[in-house]
Amino acid sequence: MRGGGHVGPLGCRRGRNGRGHVGLGLAARGGEGKRRGWQERIGRYGRSTVFGRQGHRVIAFASLSMPAQALRQMMDDVTRAGGVVVFRGLTKGSAKVMTGALGKVLGPGERMDGVGIDPRLFRAFQVSEVPAYVVTATDFDLCSGFDCTSGVPPFDRLNGNVTAEYALRTFATGGGPGARIAAQHLARLTGDQP
Repeated sequence: MRGGGHVGPLGCRRGRNGRGHVGLGLAARGGEGKRRGWQERIGRYGRSTVFGRQGHRVIAFASLSMPAQALRQMMDDVTRAGGVVVFRGLTKGSAKVMTGALGKVLGPGERMDGVGIDPRLFRAFQVSEVPAYVVTATDFDLCSGFDCTSGVPPFDRLNGNVTAEYALRTFATGGGPGARIAAQHLARLTGDQP
C-alpha cells in the first residue's frame, strides 16, 4: 500500500498520509442534468444528507453484489454508528437499476441517510474488494476531479464479511490510528452513547 501503510492483525490495514475532511460527492456520467435526475431518484436513500455533510471518519465500502441481508445490516449499523456506506458507482451505469436494487434491500419507503456513491473514496483508500471498513484518524478533503486520487490521513482498514460492530471493536481495541474514533462510533452503535 502506498503512503506507508501496513497490514495489522486480522487483515487490518493502516495507512499514513494526507489530512483534511471528507465531503462526499456524486460522480455521475453525463453532466449536471443527469446528476440532478439521479439526486431526485436516489433522494429517498438519503443522498442529499450524506453528500452535504463533512467529517465522516467511519466509511463502509459496499456493493450490490453483496448478499442482501449483509448489505442491509451494514447499511443499518454503519449509519446508526454515525458513519457512511459508499458504493463505487451506479449499477450497470443506471440510476434506475441502482434505485431498484436498493429498493429490494430496503423496506418500502425506508430512508438511508448515510448511503452514497463516491469512486474517489475507493481510489483514495485503494479498496478493490468489498465489504471493507475504514476509520480515519482525522478529517480530510477529497480531490475534486473524477479521476483524481486523494491523500488520506492515517487510518485503519478491515476487509471481509464482518459486522460493523466487529470492525469497530477490532479498530477500537487494536491501538491503531483510528482507535479513538472507532471507540466513539462503537459506543453510538451499541447504545452506550447517544
